[in-house]
Amino acid sequence: MKKLVLGSLIAVISQTAGCVVTEDAVITANWSLKQEATGQIIPCPPGTTTAAVYSQPVDSSNRPVGSPIIDLFDCDDNSGRTLPLPPDVYQTWVELTSEGGGSVYARSISAFVDVLDSDKTFTTTILNDGGYFELDWDLVDASTNAPLECADISDNGGVGVVATSVANMSMFKDTTFDCEDHHGITKGLLQGAYTVSIDAMNRAGQSISPQSVVLTNRVIGERNTVTDLGTVTVPVE
Repeated sequence: MKKLVLGSLIAVISQTAGCVVTEDAVITANWSLKQEATGQIIPCPPGTTTAAVYSQPVDSSNRPVGSPIIDLFDCDDNSGRTLPLPPDVYQTWVELTSEGGGSVYARSISAFVDVLDSDKTFTTTILNDGGYFELDWDLVDASTNAPLECADISDNGGVGVVATSVANMSMFKDTTFDCEDHHGITKGLLQGAYTVSIDAMNRAGQSISPQSVVLTNRVIGERNTVTDLGTVTVPVE
């Protein structure tokens, strides 16, 4: 493994038990390539030999600071520990690439990893035949169209997104987000066209929108592609 520092260019994070950082920090990255249609974990494809683990320092507002630190591993190892890092908060992701990084096969979803006080583990699954939807949302009063804050809704339970396959309506996935996040990435979906419905939800998981916001024929690509749905205005009764 070697470390590179290059120019400047939604995972699971867990704390490594019993490991306390004093001068240096380490991120243990775990990655896998999954076939969404079958649920199987598959080997890296021919020519994709390297997993590049990116550790991008960020400021208190999670904005990039300086250049990312990159550790390189064998793609089929599915795990690797970075070389010692300055204790900091990092935006971390994995790219599966050709030897030397000339061609990127797929990039994982990123996550913020705080190693100020202890080492952490970053775990991510990369979908070979699927991807994700990404969206932002604002809330408005259904009657007046006046902007609402999440705190204005007494029984606020979040924002729910249901993506239903156009080709097979029995195939769908629903994701519920914390309203205050105002941004989210859905669960992984098989590549294809989808109808996406967005609602404000109460704590019982019921819609409190008079009607769903419906987006039609939104396409999910392959190789962990994230499709941006933009900002959605969600009415609340």
